[in-house]
Amino acid sequence: MTLYLAPYGWDHPEWAAGFYPDDLPPAWRLAYFFNEFEAVAVPASVWDGAPDVTAWCEDSPPGRRFFLELPAAEGARERFLAAAERLGERVAGVLGAPADQPWWRERLPVPCAGTAALGFGIWHGAAPDLRQLRARMTALAAGRPALLLFTGTPPDLAALRAACTLRQLLGIGG
Repeated sequence: MTLYLAPYGWDHPEWAAGFYPDDLPPAWRLAYFFNEFEAVAVPASVWDGAPDVTAWCEDSPPGRRFFLELPAAEGARERFLAAAERLGERVAGVLGAPADQPWWRERLPVPCAGTAALGFGIWHGAAPDLRQLRARMTALAAGRPALLLFTGTPPDLAALRAACTLRQLLGIGG
């Protein structure tokens, strides 16, 4: 089964010194991020402020996926749908979709995190005990595609890397 591992965002100022090379232009950070990781959760403030999300597809290898956060403001619905349609098959799911907001489902053939179609878990904080992480990952990956979202200010890269290694060792698809 597919288990996506994704941080909440990719352009964190705290990552600039430790993850991204000093001389890397900020506009190239997504491409650099996707050299190591396969998915990212995109906050509504990021996709809604992006001049052209289609450039994200050009900046990333095929197979990389985006999880888009639904907008809180009703006025941003059309912008959300436009961004999702520009990203096309790269959108693997949406975040934050309450049951009373089915407006996006009519136009997007992607699952919502936390529903029966897409399992959902959150990992917040520093590098975990690997046994805990393994238990969480195997439970999420049982029977359906799932997303384990890494949160924090910023999301912990060591935890995300540990999860990627563990997923590979366990043979859980990504």
